[in-house]
Amino acid sequence: MDPVLSIRNLSLDFATPEGPVHALRKVNFDVPRNHIVGIVGESGSGKSTVISAAMRLLANNAVIRSGEVMFNGRDILCLSPQELRALRGEQISMVFQDPMTSQIPVHTIGKQMTDIQYRRSTTSMGDKRRLAIDMLRRVGISDPEERLTQYPHQFSGGMRQRISIAMALLMNPQLLIADEPTTALDVTMEAQIIHLLRELKEDFEGSILFVSHNLGLIAELCDYVVVMYAGQVIEKGSVEDLFYRASHPYTQALLECDPARIDHVTPTLPTISGDVPDLHIIPNGCVFAPRCPKAMDKCWTQDAGFSAISMQHTASCHLLGYG
Repeated sequence: MDPVLSIRNLSLDFATPEGPVHALRKVNFDVPRNHIVGIVGESGSGKSTVISAAMRLLANNAVIRSGEVMFNGRDILCLSPQELRALRGEQISMVFQDPMTSQIPVHTIGKQMTDIQYRRSTTSMGDKRRLAIDMLRRVGISDPEERLTQYPHQFSGGMRQRISIAMALLMNPQLLIADEPTTALDVTMEAQIIHLLRELKEDFEGSILFVSHNLGLIAELCDYVVVMYAGQVIEKGSVEDLFYRASHPYTQALLECDPARIDHVTPTLPTISGDVPDLHIIPNGCVFAPRCPKAMDKCWTQDAGFSAISMQHTASCHLLGYG
């Protein structure tokens, strides 16, 4: 399939006083055009770092060791600041976890939404305002004409997130990146945002890269899933592959920890024993071996590489034995 975004062999470190943190190591995956790809994993697995690298929104101590982030045939890692400004917002947009960090509290929603359209130099202010009203209406904001005059603090959390999505889609980007956009919302609003994203994806014929720790949301929203652990991709495939034919022990453990899959009364929720490893040190073998109940001797010393389970389903584990 034709990918709108293709990440190849991406390795990234963060320089610290204690030495480099190897945050990403040889990350590879695609975002097919007009599809939704989800990235899942525990905190510290590298999910947000991947999308920050894709947008070139990295901290100053980040060092890219290798790799490419190809967007429509152009390597984002090689673009100039001027080229990046032309790319962000117009071709790639992003929705952050907390809308209050991406909306200016002292400016009205109307001003922010018209300012976003600064690249439409031939469009009148009245037309920009009408486009903003239409977009607010499409994301489910009632009375958008009046709402344009209000400030972010005058909206609920769910409505602010809807406005963030409206802002991100205002320039009709080819790729929308969503970094855990429903984490701060209640369950009802979370479901509404998920359905909204899928509907808007169909309307705008774009692609979405969706980051979440919520497996239920991933199953409902996404077409493909990338599972990350300790800075590496350890399994990837279609939603059906990952949820019905999970092959890596870490993916299987994540699914077993999903409360929705518990079919009996229990005083405690299942967890994965152990902790995400210290990424100052790169392990010789499988990065999940210290926590894996199925680990063999060679798991501690040899990299398994990726095995093909099917055409689109691959995983990195010695237990697979497909070569």
